[in-house]
Amino acid sequence: MTTKDKPLQKMSVIQIEIEKALEQFNTILFNGKLENVLITLQTKGRGNFAGWCWAEKWVSKESSHTEINISAEYLTAGYEPLMEVLIHEMAHAINSQNGIKDCSKTQYHNKHFKSAAELAGLHVEQGKKGWAYTSIAKGGIAEKALKDINIDRDVFIYQRAEQAKVKAITKMKKWSCGCTNVRCAVELLAECQDCGNEFIQQ
Repeated sequence: MTTKDKPLQKMSVIQIEIEKALEQFNTILFNGKLENVLITLQTKGRGNFAGWCWAEKWVSKESSHTEINISAEYLTAGYEPLMEVLIHEMAHAINSQNGIKDCSKTQYHNKHFKSAAELAGLHVEQGKKGWAYTSIAKGGIAEKALKDINIDRDVFIYQRAEQAKVKAITKMKKWSCGCTNVRCAVELLAECQDCGNEFIQQ
């Protein structure tokens, strides 16, 4: 089968495997205590977030659910970094579920986050955003879980092409009298009151 013959992969396939990983990490790393979490895949937008946790983002008459998002751009990172982000956000989610505030509005991660992340098998380092810098701890329970969980790792093979930044075409033109420069979008028929010269398009 050639590449052209292969069926197109749906984004839902990737989301399903991340949801499977969340369920199994919940059992292995969080003792099955994490509840009411929805996985989403969205663009990071103007921020620089690999993912985020938004408590009670989804609400119905009966219940509320916490959103864990994995940024679409971060799907390029590969299996282990992607799973590390998932576990990082799950640590936020379990703290929120337990009424523990572990992060400020400026994304400063406090020691409550550090504790939850370390219990889940992450190595945590301190930086400008507090204890926000995580990785899979060598020899820890998260590293073992990465090898043991039953998901299809082959779905994490695509990269999202970054959109090239195209400079917008401007209608503004530069005009000069010799002592002053101005810009306008229409033809400028005027003389400078300082030097008396006519404005000429440059």
